[in-house]
Amino acid sequence: TYGLSVVLFSLLLSGGVGSWLTQRIGPNRFAQLAPRRLVLLLVVLVATGWVTLPTVHLCTEQTTPVRIGVAVALLCPAGILMGMAFPLGMRQAVAHTRQLTPWLFGINGAMSVCASVLAAAISLVHGISATFWLGVAAYAGAVLAFLAAGRRSPRRTQPPQCHESSCHQQQHQRPLAAE
Repeated sequence: TYGLSVVLFSLLLSGGVGSWLTQRIGPNRFAQLAPRRLVLLLVVLVATGWVTLPTVHLCTEQTTPVRIGVAVALLCPAGILMGMAFPLGMRQAVAHTRQLTPWLFGINGAMSVCASVLAAAISLVHGISATFWLGVAAYAGAVLAFLAAGRRSPRRTQPPQCHESSCHQQQHQRPLAAE
């Protein structure tokens, strides 16, 4: 009965930590470190997929606190790296086209809802392992898109600084059709 709570808590907390850690990647090292973090995510997801089932079988006779600890230890490394994926992708996209920001947040929210429903359906029909590996494939596709976009986009990884007076002037100078 603790399973869902442990999984959600572990992934949400570790994902938040991963998101927070992306702030430490400075603009001069973004092009070098961001792709490495995302490739490491794929490695960790594959490793997690390989070790989870044998680990679960080894721990079936353990006490609840031990099983919770093992679950947290299995989930947190992947959670930290999964938490980095969206902020790194947003940072790269904003550096290329700042106007995409609201659209990307909207798409992320909509796809999160759709993916959770789709994951439940796939799990019911094909099992949790199939759902996990399809999720890994989705992350692999996102990493490939990130790498491809990184080759085309400018090396600037921070959005331009916007001073209130210049932003205010730009907002009033835009034609109405662009809004």
